[in-house]
Amino acid sequence: MRTMGWVLSGLLVCVALRAEESRVPPTVVQQLKRLEPLTEEKIQVFVESGQLTPAQARLVRQHTAAGVLNLPADRVGIPPSAQAAAATPPSKSRLPRLPGGELDVLTILADEDREPIDGRFDADRQRLAGALKAYRHAGVPERETVRREIQRLGPVANDLVGAAFADPVDLDIKHELCSFLAGAENPRAAGYIALTHQTLMNKANPVLIPYDTDAGGLLFRRQNGNEEPVRKFYSSRELREFVTDLERLISHCAGPRAAIYLMSVYEARYGGDEAPMRDKSRDRERMVRACGGDYREMKDGDPKTWGTRLAPFDRLLIAERLVPYLNHREKDVREIARYGLLVVNGQPDKKLKDFFKDAPKHWREMQHWWSQRREELLQDVR
Repeated sequence: MRTMGWVLSGLLVCVALRAEESRVPPTVVQQLKRLEPLTEEKIQVFVESGQLTPAQARLVRQHTAAGVLNLPADRVGIPPSAQAAAATPPSKSRLPRLPGGELDVLTILADEDREPIDGRFDADRQRLAGALKAYRHAGVPERETVRREIQRLGPVANDLVGAAFADPVDLDIKHELCSFLAGAENPRAAGYIALTHQTLMNKANPVLIPYDTDAGGLLFRRQNGNEEPVRKFYSSRELREFVTDLERLISHCAGPRAAIYLMSVYEARYGGDEAPMRDKSRDRERMVRACGGDYREMKDGDPKTWGTRLAPFDRLLIAERLVPYLNHREKDVREIARYGLLVVNGQPDKKLKDFFKDAPKHWREMQHWWSQRREELLQDVR
């Protein structure tokens, strides 16, 4: 789970990961205000998800009294470094790299997420924020209107849905809203749904027992406020279904965020001792979908089925993160990664199946091949 947390913090970043930022983006301030009264636990969630840097979190604490945030106007805004990055996207030839020459994928995705939300949608976002507050007690027509509005706004609604109904008591509502966000046209939603997934995994872990789908359940009590219901019981079976369905939703947000997060989930699930919710066929198909492939048609022995609808740069970022898993000690982890890599690599060569499958036996050759293939894919991007 520690690996998943580290990966997630790199996927859900709405601000620059700088040590000394002196301003907090207005969208993050709005989320914090909606969660008042603020507590240290709530602020820490924003730090762990990458929405606040440690320096920005200190700023929030300094200007929070009795749970109410009161940031000075000059402390609210897009950090100058983020404004510059949004105005002048870095050249692909100057992409950040790790010491071994690999692309620094998490930093690249963080830089993408620094782009401020289009101000033309402010009125729409304000209406949606109000509708989300009233969603719990809304009727079917009103809920259908919210669904259509979330789907219409797409990425512009991600942070609003991400901040809504964060209390574990409201898991069923949160899951429903996540289903409205998910889709191929909104790949960045994967990070927000992943945050819900990871929070649920941490909470539900005591009753997620291998081979026992009905191992009791958990009674969640409302952490803040006294809005009904103040407590709610979820059975172990219900929690498992929520976990695996959130993974399904993430896979529908095809792109680097979905593929990278799911691969970290699958490494935790198949990479060690017995773990709950194992279903290699299901998870392999979801990896293919997250990589933009046709999970119904894809066969690792048939190159004609190795297609993907993702752009070359997205394919490159996914491949960069999947290649190391081909040398994993566990066969199931290697197989799931292989399926994804066959889809995004973009070379319909049948020999690649065995080359990837036997990667641990010739790992140095594999590394050499990937160092060359990486540069070829970069040429496609330019």
